[in-house]
Amino acid sequence: MTKKSTGNVILLPHLFERHVDLAIEARQAGDFQLAKEHMEQALFIRPDDVQAMVYLLMTYHDLGLHQASHSLAGEMLKKGYGEFIDIFRYYIIALIQLERYEEVYDTLSLVLEEQNFAPPVYQEFQEIRKSCEILLESTSEGWEEERLIMSQVVQNNLDGNPEYLTKLIRELSIADFERQLQVIEQLKYIDSPQCIQALKDFLLNREADPVLKTFVLGALKELDVPGEVEVYKWGRNTVIPIQLVPNLEEGLSEPERSVVNLVEQKTYHRDPMFVSFALQMWIEFYYAAYPFQPSIINIGDWAAALHIATEQTLGQKTPVEEVAELYHVSSPSIMQCYQFMDSILNLSERCVE
Repeated sequence: MTKKSTGNVILLPHLFERHVDLAIEARQAGDFQLAKEHMEQALFIRPDDVQAMVYLLMTYHDLGLHQASHSLAGEMLKKGYGEFIDIFRYYIIALIQLERYEEVYDTLSLVLEEQNFAPPVYQEFQEIRKSCEILLESTSEGWEEERLIMSQVVQNNLDGNPEYLTKLIRELSIADFERQLQVIEQLKYIDSPQCIQALKDFLLNREADPVLKTFVLGALKELDVPGEVEVYKWGRNTVIPIQLVPNLEEGLSEPERSVVNLVEQKTYHRDPMFVSFALQMWIEFYYAAYPFQPSIINIGDWAAALHIATEQTLGQKTPVEEVAELYHVSSPSIMQCYQFMDSILNLSERCVE
């Protein structure tokens, strides 16, 4: 019997066609998850088969796997695969579902200038662009209004109580985590030497929570404090230029978000809530580790490590080998990332029996 080999995998003849047929049958039967699995297997055999990619894109959309849909559509657009308008529409829909309205607005603004669409299509995309513009304006205005209100509340407290700043500084040193975080949120509206010195002192406190220290760095940046600041974290002192501190209000950067998005893609249909726990842990890890956070070179390794860490806190346990297979990475590379996370978050202490 004739056989074909891809790497160390021996493929039977017509296996691609069989997976496609099974995917179509599953889709027609309403089993979109099974259709997805078969079409992904088909694309493993023929990675650049355009019809299979289109079919998988449709299935991702039907399953609500918006990050996977966005990634696949983006790859197809880059390679010029499929009908541009159809693939581009899936790309935009995925961004909308992910609530990345600024990216939708910027993308549509660029494409509407470069592409000659038929009037109905142009009108469709133009209306989406205008809607995103309205959403972005309302979000920005709401955030600014909230900041103004908070600033006024803090100022009123200072005017009404001469000891209010002293009280906040004292609580910054002795209160629990939640109260300390509330204090930091107020101190970032108080531009005074006493306040700034208290924030800098907190950064050198060896007992202070590392996550809170990152928020203090953010507060100093919002106060436009110039120069550098010394921070004690993870057994050593380091000097950080304040202006290089990331904007915490903007959340995770693209590579960091990609890790969580991959976890969502792999777990959503088994447990839709799993990714919310993973996201909380990933944010805590990054804020605690800063400025020693890792560079995300291999998204799959970190996503798999985050998967294992999240399972551990939830009292679940999937063998590392199975997680490695799920994310298409090696067990040693997962454990290297996991051990770094463990060094920051003390994961063994969070294990639920």
